[in-house]
Parts: sequence; structure tokens; C-alpha cells
Amino acid sequence: MKKIGKWLEANFEESILVILLVVMSVLMFVNVVLRYVFKSGIIWSDEVCRYCFVVTAFLAVPYCLRKRNLMRMDSIQKALPFKARFIVETVVNAVIIAFFTYYSVTCVTTIRKQYRQGAESEILLFPMYILYIIIMVCYVLSVLRAVQKAVGDLKTLARGEEAWKAEQEAIRAAKEAEAK
Repeated sequence: MKKIGKWLEANFEESILVILLVVMSVLMFVNVVLRYVFKSGIIWSDEVCRYCFVVTAFLAVPYCLRKRNLMRMDSIQKALPFKARFIVETVVNAVIIAFFTYYSVTCVTTIRKQYRQGAESEILLFPMYILYIIIMVCYVLSVLRAVQKAVGDLKTLARGEEAWKAEQEAIRAAKEAEAK
């Protein structure tokens, strides 16, 4: 069970993103072939692709948080001393946690509203509140990934600058090996 938990912790977002990309690609390809070769198409494929795209956009946020691939100004951060870097990182983590916590909570209101109204998608008649639940889950995952990042940063700060430099070198070597 621990192996499954560790695998999910490391690969959950990425696995779902890959599945959604495959679903979108296959549906679009099949629909294009059907439209241009057989002069017909799958009516619901555009809607499924649209919702897959929306979920992909929201699920990419916790994935990028986990991989530390957020847009930021590295040149300024790299110029800072070791402790100042982690103070900045702590502030950034706090802002991210506050931002996504706020949106997670406000998403509940939207889910309730969509549920009460009985809003459905145009073609599939898919209940829209389910899409908003998925978006809220992505917000909650973003909070969890930001908390993981904050805890990791605080542990690194406690270990000291030499341990951090060794960790950065290992990360750089792993990225180079992955690129090959």
C-alpha cells in the first residue's frame, strides 16, 4: 500500500494529464477523419475535448507546483544569500497557499449554485457541478503541493547551505540524465 501511495504522490497529476491528452488527441483525430473522409462526425467529441482541456489546465497547476516549474524571476532569487532565498520562498509559498485556499472555499459556492440550478452541458447533459468539483479538487491539490513545497523548503533551510548545494547538484544531474 505504501508503494501505491508513493507512486500516486509522485505521478498522480502527470498520469491524469497524459490520459486526458490521449483522450483529446484520439477524439480529435477520429472526428477529423470522420468529418473529412466520411462526411459525418461524433457530435459529442468537441464537448468532451473542451472539458478535458479545462481539467488539464487546472490540473497543470499542482503538477507545476510539484515540479517547481512556476514562472518566477530566478535571477533575483539566485542573487540572494541562502537564508534570504528561503525567506522569499516561504513568502511565495504562503501566498500560493492563501490564494488556492481562498479559491477552494469560493468554489464550494459555485458548486452549490450549479447543483441547485441543475445546470448541464449542452450535448452530453453532463451535470456541470461535477466539473466544478474537479476544479475544486485541483485547487485543493495545489494547496497540498504548496504545503509539501513549504515543508521541504523549511527542512532544507534547517539542513543548511551545504546540504542544499548537494541536493541541487543531484537534481541537476537527474534532469540531465532524464533529458538524455
